[in-house]
Amino acid sequence: MGKLEYHEAANIFPMLDIDAFREFKADIKKNGLREPIEMFDGKIIDGRNRYQACLELDCACPQLTKHIDDPVAYVLSKNLHRRQLTASQRSMVAAKAKELYEKEAKERMSAGGGDKKSKSAKSGPVIVPDPIKGDSRDKAGKAVGVSGSLVDRASKVLAEATPELIADVEEGRVSVSAAARKVKESKEEKATKQDAKAIDAKKRPVPKDLIPVFDTVAEFKSLSRELTGILKRAEVLANGKAGAWLEYGSLRTDIENAKSSIKFGTPYIVCTYCNGRGDGCKACRGSGYLNQTPTSRNSEEV
Repeated sequence: MGKLEYHEAANIFPMLDIDAFREFKADIKKNGLREPIEMFDGKIIDGRNRYQACLELDCACPQLTKHIDDPVAYVLSKNLHRRQLTASQRSMVAAKAKELYEKEAKERMSAGGGDKKSKSAKSGPVIVPDPIKGDSRDKAGKAVGVSGSLVDRASKVLAEATPELIADVEEGRVSVSAAARKVKESKEEKATKQDAKAIDAKKRPVPKDLIPVFDTVAEFKSLSRELTGILKRAEVLANGKAGAWLEYGSLRTDIENAKSSIKFGTPYIVCTYCNGRGDGCKACRGSGYLNQTPTSRNSEEV
């Protein structure tokens, strides 16, 4: 079976979670595929889970071509009754539908020349409704039974949240309102960090271009802590019945060496030779910063 593409409207609803998909695939394996996947414009418009299950089972996947006027409305009507969704989950669905309706509106405007002014200077400009704040939001919200304000909140989450947070909302673990608050708090936290004066380990100001570099210090330290945790868990195993073949001494040496490498690679201070400019500086290898090594070069006070 050749690889098929998904129509963009098919992505309005998320795929089934791992457990639900496993059960779904087991049912197809036992009873066969009861309903073919549906195609529109040569792409899958309905049946992504069916198609994926058939791919993994390496079995035939019947196709049915559909002639549709409104792909978004079709996907909504086909899927809303299949899943028991919370208001937050439905608002995420509506936000995706809203994006597609807006995209279609812009494409129609573009196809018509995209000129918002009339041909006659006397008649003045033609007023074109803004598709972002107008019908598309209300149309999508009404289709899934949520308010326009909830659709706006979901749109903000889709545009600004991390993939992990979006998945949490779509899978019902977090409400869209809580996710929107997290997005807002994250933006405020980033703004606060940007406003704060960045300093290195010696309390010296960090040049603007090097701020992203010194922002990674916390990640380096987190890696080191994770290695320490691994070593502690390995020590417990080594002292138990399951640790007969675990060479803890060698493992400890390797992890301590890894921690030393991480410490060596961690940005420590702005280069005192080029003052953070880099510019081919041999002392900092052109990076603009120095690491934490036991040399007088890196530990000197300026």
